[in-house]
Amino acid sequence: MELTYQLSVDDVVESQLYGSAHSDFHIKKRKRSRWLIALLYLALGIMMVYKHPNWTLGISSFAFAIVWYAFYPKYAKWRYKKYFQSMIKSKYSDLIGSDIYMGLDEKGLTSKDSATESAVKWKDIAQLIQLKDHFLVQLSTGQTLIVPMLALKDQQQELTEIFSQKQIEIVDDQNWKFV
Repeated sequence: MELTYQLSVDDVVESQLYGSAHSDFHIKKRKRSRWLIALLYLALGIMMVYKHPNWTLGISSFAFAIVWYAFYPKYAKWRYKKYFQSMIKSKYSDLIGSDIYMGLDEKGLTSKDSATESAVKWKDIAQLIQLKDHFLVQLSTGQTLIVPMLALKDQQQELTEIFSQKQIEIVDDQNWKFV
């Protein structure tokens, strides 16, 4: 099986967001930010009510804590997406829009783009992750190869069958959404 395709910034952002959503470090960081700021504003509200009898500032702080906690997931998604977009545009600008070749044969996977060429044995592929618009080929080294669904056209079934025959785990995450 052979494919030639191009990646957009959105393709790479989706891959980065997926990786971040499954990273223990990033999960803990988002939880910590969500709770810490909400608790700080709750403490500020309590201090305003009891130490300085200012009900307006106290209630405002309580309200902000609740709003922060409720809307932090949307804010985090926006913030992470903006960060990944700027990082990709600055570090991977040569990869975006250039042709990428990927071939699958009995030995493994071959990938070639404008900067690199690599051959990966089947035993070095950890899993194939199927998202709504992408396939992510997760290597045992932690690297990920991105294959947009549009590049596959009618070959999606063939791709999953090849990975299945090679006894590589296939993860169906088509309903996944960040945060």
